[in-house]
Formats: sequence, structure tokens, C-alpha cells
Amino acid sequence: MEYRDKLVLAPMVRVGTLPFRLLAAEYGADITYGEEIIDHKLLKCERVTNESLGTTDFVEKGTDSVVFRTCPEERGRVVFQMGTSNAVRALKAAQLVCQDVSAIDINMGCPKSFLLSGGMGAALLSKPELIHDILTRLLRNLDTTVTCKIRLLNTPKDTVELARRIEKTGVPALAVHGRKIKDRPRDPAKWDEIADVVSALSIPVIANGDVFGYEDFKRIKDATGAASIMVARGAMWNASIFCGGVPSAESFRSVQGLGKGVSGKPYPRLCNARRPRLEPGTFRSQAVRLYRLHQARLYLLCQRKNTLGGCQERVCKKEHIVGQRCEEHETCLERNDNALFFSLNCLRGKLLLGFLSHFLLMGLGGICPATKENEICHFGAVWT
Repeated sequence: MEYRDKLVLAPMVRVGTLPFRLLAAEYGADITYGEEIIDHKLLKCERVTNESLGTTDFVEKGTDSVVFRTCPEERGRVVFQMGTSNAVRALKAAQLVCQDVSAIDINMGCPKSFLLSGGMGAALLSKPELIHDILTRLLRNLDTTVTCKIRLLNTPKDTVELARRIEKTGVPALAVHGRKIKDRPRDPAKWDEIADVVSALSIPVIANGDVFGYEDFKRIKDATGAASIMVARGAMWNASIFCGGVPSAESFRSVQGLGKGVSGKPYPRLCNARRPRLEPGTFRSQAVRLYRLHQARLYLLCQRKNTLGGCQERVCKKEHIVGQRCEEHETCLERNDNALFFSLNCLRGKLLLGFLSHFLLMGLGGICPATKENEICHFGAVWT
């Protein structure tokens, strides 16, 4: 897999599933990471060919729970991210899935407590010997590309030193999240420290952090010198970020009604695909995905508010800073705020109705009115 000049969809739990990866690829993502799967979980799975969907499923033994799903359409760009703290176990898990993906990536950057307590994710950053053991074992025994994703350490010097040790294992690329373990998403990403890593390595570095618009791809690339750019929340809020899509009603038409997006192509066929039965826990996963999709509409409304800086009275030609009152027409912006508040409340109401509809439909056998007769609604249809 080539890692230079690529736009990359970051791994996101409960977001980076097959339909969303296909949607991101449709909008221009060159590489799409799946959500992180723990090695213990994958070792409990068996590989199953799903004839109904034309996919390859990794299903937990003794259940119908699909842990990971992929398809031939994404074979050349999908990356399987794995959480692990043991080299032998990591190899066994990777051998199960390596023939169906383009690359295996080891998560060394997630700061979630359940990963840290298991010695996985960002906990590996303080164990360079274990990192070396995991990566070298995978590289020696797999024909599939092996990479890893880290985040910044306490000092730039420590980060560069670790990155150099990782490079010496033979990995073809390294992804770097521009935040430290203690940082929260609201804290700004430290692009300058990513630049230190880029300048110290000869392999491609994938920069990640604070990419929320198409123009940010160029900004972070210029600031860091990274070979490729990875985006997480920006893509979750607006999948058309990869093709320069803007938060407009047209951009989100596919999200609102499962219609056509800005590319003019239909939403991936898996959204309305026939399935034999619903999986355990499907309501929760569908509810989460439904919420994520509606988040895009919330983002759109907020963007609309930010563009209402001009007074809406026809007789007033003044331009105003967002939030500043118009001296001549005091109620102009207040009227806009009220309209936005009404829109947000309506959207929240529709979201609640969507959840209730899913619950009721699942109780009736999972038949969704948004799909064709006798078809099962998969991953949630969105009511508008």
C-alpha cells in the first residue's frame, strides 16, 4: 500500500464500519481504517462468507454477532486496526484477517481507560521493547503491510526517539496523532510536534488532528510536512470532507434521506441490503449510527447560524460580526437565533422518533418501511 499523498479516514469506534468506510471512499478517501478490534475478540471469531450481502464477515463463534465486516470493493484500501498487548496473540489474530484487508495497524495511541488497563493503546507508548516485539513479529510472519498509530509523548524528544525506534522495525509508515495522553479532543493538536517527527524519519508520516474542513488538509500538510493526512471527527460530521464538500443542504441529502450525495452516486447498497436476521445488540448500534448521522445535520445548522452575520432586514445593508447586535434592527439576529433554536428542537424530536421507530420495527421483525418489501433495514434508515 502506498502512503504518500493520501487522504485517510481515521479509525473510530462504532463509526468506522463498512457502510461508512464505503461512503468515505465514495467521497474520495484513499485509505479507510476500520474501527479498532481487540485481539481477544477477534480470536473468538470465525470467517464467514455472507452470500446475501456479498461480504466477508468475522462472526463471534456461537453467536450471530458480526465483529468485523469487509467486502471486495474496499479490498485495496481498508486497514484493520487491532488493539493488543501481546506479540504472539497479535500474530494469531492478524493471521485470521490479513488475507481480506490491505494492511494491519496496531493501535498505540488510544487513551481510553479500558485499553490502558489492559496494557493496550497508549499504554504501549511507555513500553518500546514490547512495541518492537509486536511489530517485528508481525512483519516477519505476514505478507500484509503492518503499520502503527501513536500519539505524542510528554516531550518532543521522547516522541521522536520512539518514532525512530518504530521506523527501525521496518514498518512502511507511521500515523501520529498530534495530542498527548492527557489531552482531550477540545485541546488543540500540536502540529509543530508532528513536524518534528516528520523531519526525523525517512518513512511516510500520516498526520492526524484538528482536520475539520477540506482546506485543513493543505494547512496541516504545509505545517507538518507529512506525507498524508488523516481525519476523524471532521469525516464523521461530514463525509464529503474528502472531496471538498461544504456543509450545505445538498451535501447532506444522502444523510437525510438515503438519497444521492454531492457526488451524484447513491448511498452504498449495504444500507438497504437483505439480511437473514437482526444481530444481538443491533438496536444500540443502530441508535449510535443514527445519532452520528443526525450530528451532521446539527453541524449544518450551526454552520448556517455562523453565516447569519448580516442583518436580515431588507432596508439594512450592514454586515455584522456573528453574535453582534444591529443598532438599527435590534431583533434581526435574535430572530435568527430563535429560528435556529426551533430547528434544533425539531431535529432532536425527529431523532427521538427515529430511535422509537427502530425499537418498534425490531419488535415487529425488523421490517423497515424505508426499504423494499420484506427487506431488512441494516445500519438504520434515517427519517426526516
